[in-house]
Amino acid sequence: MTRILLPFAAVVAALSPLVHAGIQFTSPAAGDKLTAGTAIAVKWEEAGSGPELADLLSYQLQLMVGGNKGDEQLPINTITTSGLFSAGNAASGLIPEDASDDLKTANAYFIKMIAVGKTGGQFITYSDRFAYTGMKGNGVLNDDIKKAATNVDGTDGPESEDTLVDTADPAATAAPDGDLYDQEYTMQTGLTRYAPMQPVPPTKITATNMKPLYPTSSVQIAKTKLPIPSQATTLTASQTFSTKSVENTVAAAPHATDDMANLSAESESWINVTKMAIAENYEDVLKGKYPAKEHAKKVKEWLVSKGGDENGTIYLEAQKQKLNEDNDGEAPFRQRRYFFYLSGCELPDSYLKYEMATEKLTLFIPPVEPDEVIWSGLPMSPEEAKAKYDIDECFTTNEVNSHLASTSESGQSTIYAIPEQVSDHITFLSYKDKDFKQLKTAIEYCRVIKTDYEIALIRKANAISTAAHEAVMKAASKAQNECELEAVFLKACVERNAKNQAYHSIVAAGEHAATLHYVHNAAPITDQNLLLLDAGCELDCYASDITRTFPIKGEFTAESLAIYKIVLDMQNQCINALKAGVNWDHVHELAHKIAIKGLLGLGLLKGDAAELFDKRISVAFFPHGLGHYLGLDTHDSGGNANYADKDVMFRYLRTRGTLPERSVITVEPGIYFCRFIIEPYLKDEEKKNYIDESVLEKYWTVGGVRIEDNVLITKDGHENLTPTPKEIDDITQLVKSI
Repeated sequence: MTRILLPFAAVVAALSPLVHAGIQFTSPAAGDKLTAGTAIAVKWEEAGSGPELADLLSYQLQLMVGGNKGDEQLPINTITTSGLFSAGNAASGLIPEDASDDLKTANAYFIKMIAVGKTGGQFITYSDRFAYTGMKGNGVLNDDIKKAATNVDGTDGPESEDTLVDTADPAATAAPDGDLYDQEYTMQTGLTRYAPMQPVPPTKITATNMKPLYPTSSVQIAKTKLPIPSQATTLTASQTFSTKSVENTVAAAPHATDDMANLSAESESWINVTKMAIAENYEDVLKGKYPAKEHAKKVKEWLVSKGGDENGTIYLEAQKQKLNEDNDGEAPFRQRRYFFYLSGCELPDSYLKYEMATEKLTLFIPPVEPDEVIWSGLPMSPEEAKAKYDIDECFTTNEVNSHLASTSESGQSTIYAIPEQVSDHITFLSYKDKDFKQLKTAIEYCRVIKTDYEIALIRKANAISTAAHEAVMKAASKAQNECELEAVFLKACVERNAKNQAYHSIVAAGEHAATLHYVHNAAPITDQNLLLLDAGCELDCYASDITRTFPIKGEFTAESLAIYKIVLDMQNQCINALKAGVNWDHVHELAHKIAIKGLLGLGLLKGDAAELFDKRISVAFFPHGLGHYLGLDTHDSGGNANYADKDVMFRYLRTRGTLPERSVITVEPGIYFCRFIIEPYLKDEEKKNYIDESVLEKYWTVGGVRIEDNVLITKDGHENLTPTPKEIDDITQLVKSI
């Protein structure tokens, strides 16, 4: 599954003049001197002109350090994650002493508020600057942030940023933006991007419970929960629109960081991957238990290799079972991946602790609730859990605090936890030190390199998804609607005991395939030639991610066949280049060079191949990254993506740097004919000379072709875990087999 990830609000805006002046902070005041380890009181009031507080719904408050430019700032503590303006104009929180280095710099700190409007959009505003004393988080800040904080002049905070949705007449005249609309979309940077689009009815999206998007492992690890995105869509009379991205509080790396780029070599210091033979029979492997203790030991070794406390304790919590917002029905449950990685336990409302010195893993599961037994039956007992999971002991959750208190009798050890995943009633009073920064990063590093059991789960998920893909191919010729084929895929997975999907299936006929994440799956199937199916089941929390494109009636057109051959060649050559230590950036470049060669051969592109590559012309047809890590998540952790990369060829490449042995990565090249992306190239005085528009006209109806496999990286090569048919004769025969 590929995603062009601009966490952007896609957006057609009626741009009447707006005045959103801001919110004025009254506490902390400019130049205040605060003390770390004590409570901070944040207060604000209206600044005298819009937005009015009554127009705002919710907010987040973050303590920031650094300069006034976005790349010079770092959030070091979240004061409030989901405050409501209806509750008043004040909030408070405790700022720990280890939140920041002791900068000995006046006015290095300020408050950032991310406010969400009732009609959509965000208003981001900042307080005046103030100082902190008593900070003891040695090494929390990098040199760039320290330098920016040191160079602060005065007490003025950064400028406010306004993307609130106005309620102006949707037919109002759009404000002109000169030649901004003439720049190709994929070549634009910044918070606002411009592109042509046909007018559509005005809509707006006002949900405020969206989750932060990737990356999770950029050059600076996020130390607080990222802002809640908001999206808004409004109409313009001029058939243009602006798109505004949600600010990413993690400073993105200009290229792959040394941490992730050298993961392959570094991993050998805390796990000996070269001595682990890879088992191919997944059924035999899966007869055993999920290797929770092996995973916990890997995490421990990573922490200790980074100077962690070898006598420390790891603490994690499962996801809570939640009810729907407006009724008493249970919301769909998805287990927290960090907890599952160290437990293998799918039960909600559970806890675990891992004592690093003794390597003892203890699970805590919910006790019997008599009223609940009436409806749901008896829950799993601790004895049953101990037999099922790879753990040493199991108790009910009533005992978790007492066990945490008894773990560290000397009172000299460290507790490792993920702060946003710790319940209010949990206490760590017996621990001398509390490390809330390294555990999440440690697990993300370890998840990249798969154990035999994890590989077996991905193999089996691929086998199930392959059967489902084949079922869709066989049913396609008689289908009347995309949703029929989505139902065929889901049925084939569920009847093989894979009840969950790794992501929302993409079933795109004809030109719909030009939309990378087309998920409507509801259009009629009439005379379209191709169907793109991007779908994969989830098995015991592990994902498969497979894409196939095939002719709906079993016969390619000349144009669709030509594009399919190019994409198949792109994938085959890229897969053949894989082995441990290969730089994924270089494989991504290889895919583009093969695409350029193929499109030159068709006459779609004109000129010299090297010049086309240097000018990034192929990005118009292949705009996304070649692939991403796969595992507990479809877009798995550890990829070190850089969505702020100024090089458009790499901006959406989810994995950067070298590939370690036993990692699993998707290889998913594609060529697409998306008017939204290509037409700006045709209007550019330089770029249009590289594309033959008369030839291009024949290819619009192809829509798009993507082929995606899941590949295991081995010491000397690779293994393709995806047996789904993709050769031309194989897929056409399958489609015609009914």
